[in-house]
Amino acid sequence: MLHRDIKPENLIVDPQGHLKLMDFGIARQTSRNSGLTQQGMFVGTPDYAAPEQLMGEDVDARADLYAVGITLCELFCGSLPFKRGNSTEVMLAHLQEEPLLPSQLWPEIPPPLEKILLRCLERQRTQRYASANALLEDLAGLRA
Repeated sequence: MLHRDIKPENLIVDPQGHLKLMDFGIARQTSRNSGLTQQGMFVGTPDYAAPEQLMGEDVDARADLYAVGITLCELFCGSLPFKRGNSTEVMLAHLQEEPLLPSQLWPEIPPPLEKILLRCLERQRTQRYASANALLEDLAGLRA
């Protein structure tokens, strides 16, 4: 399942302290070639969208992991890694620019955490984590 709109507004913490993902309005199955939208059409929130999603290309789990990286950057560093004035400028930044380094936003960030965030934010999806489990494994390694 692809969510295609992971962002802080779609996350909620339940009374037991578990983080839950909400709003599956534009989600789709990963096994289907055709989603809720037509090829070449963008759905989602530009601040959190992966480059391939912005281009209206087929997306896979790595697009959601890009959005997780943006969300984690905002959570840990207090700011988006692509901060611009309007949606068009944000979209172009995702497509053409490198994100702000998390250490520019939070100078005390642990280097291993910065490395994880930057891997999530790779413009080329083949350079990102291949799965949520791979990301979780690296995040769990931060505790060790």
